[in-house]
This record gives sequence, C-alpha cells and structure tokens, in this order.
Amino acid sequence: MSVQPHLPAPRQGRRGRLAETPDARLEVAEITDPAALEALRPQWWRLFDACPDASPFQSPEWLLAWRRHFLARGLWTLAVRRDDGRLIGLAPFFIHAEPATGRRQLTLLGNGVSDRLDLLAAPADRDAVARAVFARLAERAGLWTDCDFRDLPADSPLLAEPLPLAAAAERVDAEEPCPALALPDRPDEVLAGLSKARRGDIRRCARRLAETGALAFEAADAANCAEHLAALGQLHGARRRLRGGAGVLADPPTRAFLDDASAGLLARGLLRLEALRLGGRIIAVQFALRRGTRGYSWLHAFDPEFAAHGPGWILLARSLEAAVDAGVRSFDFLRGREAYKYEWGAADQPQFRRRIAR
Repeated sequence: MSVQPHLPAPRQGRRGRLAETPDARLEVAEITDPAALEALRPQWWRLFDACPDASPFQSPEWLLAWRRHFLARGLWTLAVRRDDGRLIGLAPFFIHAEPATGRRQLTLLGNGVSDRLDLLAAPADRDAVARAVFARLAERAGLWTDCDFRDLPADSPLLAEPLPLAAAAERVDAEEPCPALALPDRPDEVLAGLSKARRGDIRRCARRLAETGALAFEAADAANCAEHLAALGQLHGARRRLRGGAGVLADPPTRAFLDDASAGLLARGLLRLEALRLGGRIIAVQFALRRGTRGYSWLHAFDPEFAAHGPGWILLARSLEAAVDAGVRSFDFLRGREAYKYEWGAADQPQFRRRIAR
C-alpha cells in the first residue's frame, strides 16, 4: 500500500520572509525563437551532463523534439548564464494562451508525455538559478496569468522557490506517484523479489515459447530502431483496441515526436528500446530510458495473441537483468499504480504540481 506523502511547502514569500535577492552576476536571457533554442543544443548538452540527477526527459533530444511536434507558438524559455557567458541553468518554459478566457498559462516543455520534469541546473547552482528564474517571472508577470508546473520531484527548486510577487496565490498538490524498484547487485537475483508462483510462471512461459520457436531478447541499435518503434505502435494499438480504445502512438504528433527523439536519444546512450522476438517476430517491446544508474520504463506493449504466455513479464525480467548487468541500480516504472509494478517490489516516489495564479 502506498502512503500519501507530505506536501512540500514553498519557501515563505509575501506572507513570510522576503525572497532572497538574485545574484547580480547572473544574466537571464529569454528565448522565444525556436531556432535560437535549437542553436543552444551544444551548451544544453554540456549543462545536462553536469546535472547527474536530471532525467532523460530534461535532455535536449527529448524536449527539442517535443517543441517541434507539439508547440507551434508560445516558446518562452529562460537561459541563465554567469557573467563569463557560461550556461548554468535552463527553465524550458512555454506560454499557452487561451483566447476564450484570456488566460496565459506558463508551463514546462514536455508537458503531457513526460513523467519527470524540472528546471535544469547543476546541484551547486540550483538555488541561484531558481532565484534568478523566479525574479524574471515576477518582472515579466504581464506575460502570464498562471503558472502550472507538473511532474516535479520532491526536491525541485520549482516547488521551493518563492515568487516575489505580492498578488500571487498558489497551491502545491501531490500528483500520481512514480513507483520505482531498487535493483539487486546481480542479474540472477532480479526475480528474487517476486513471489515463488510468479517466478515459476515466468520460467515456464519462457520455456513454452522457446519450444515453438527461437526466443531472443534484443536491444535496438541504429539499424533496427525504426522496426522496434513500429512494433511498439502496432502492439500497443492492438492491445488498446481490444479494450475499445486507441494506443497512445495512434496520435500522429506523438508518433512523429517519438520517431524524432529516438535517434538522438539512442546515439547518446539514453534510449533502451528492447524487444522479445519469437522466431524473428517481435511479440513484446519496451521503450525505456537509461541514464547512469537509473532506468525508466516509458511505454511497453505485447502481442495479444501471446497474452497467455506472459511475454510482457518475460521481456521485463530480461530487461531488468540487462540493466543490472550494466550497473543500473534503480528502475523507475514512472507514473501509474498498476499492480504489476508493486508485484516486483516497487515503492512510490512522490511527484508534485505547483500552481500560481495572479
């Protein structure tokens, strides 16, 4: 059973102590031209590499692809630099205008398809960058009527930093948590956290499938990435249609976004697109991300024809074993409280949403 976390409170603002003064040595640039954001890619990658806790959802490949396929207008990203010109922080914002209501909502690039978002800054610079960002938000309050920051980890500076604006009202709410699994030290210990019955099922199903054809686990490379993505869309759609719906990749912009982001993520070693083949046919596939010692499962699917043989369980077991072998120590199942995640032994990691209204 998951436990409702305590909500983190923003630092005291207008009702308590004043927000700290931003560092005058920092410069904040407003990026509204998509071409300028694309040109920032090399510096963005250097900043990302300096942020060990940043998720792949904060990488240039993920967010630039998101901007290309989901955002036609409204880009308003803040780049924070030291006086020597070095980029030390990035607040990848955009403003969504609602003509019918006149509201202009400020939120983060990646919204909707990303399970973890945040301001990007190296640990030593996070507080200074957050102060500079919120000072600019206050200065430019005429541009926005609401801020809506979603999918934030508990230690996000976007949760903690006060907005130095007297008219602001705000609230912080818990969002759906992301269950995460602590991984063992050895691949042969991956199944140990499951019940004896489930371990037996996985092994039996793998044997039965192998009796009908060659059963193989593989990770995509540049040569077969497109095949894996096509299988993911097809199998996920097939499963959803059985329930009267459509797969997430049936949406053309989402599919185009994923195709666009995948090549760059794969080249950077951030993408783990893994499949289970039976006689050469892909019967299960998982779109996962990996950075350092942490893995993330974004989307998976299996062929409904083989549902009785547990291909999803077999693929996940092989994937976790490969992750352990590569030095991964935690595996984030991301948003959602599906029962299978807890069967593996995952524990909820809280996420939060901060809303500010003028």
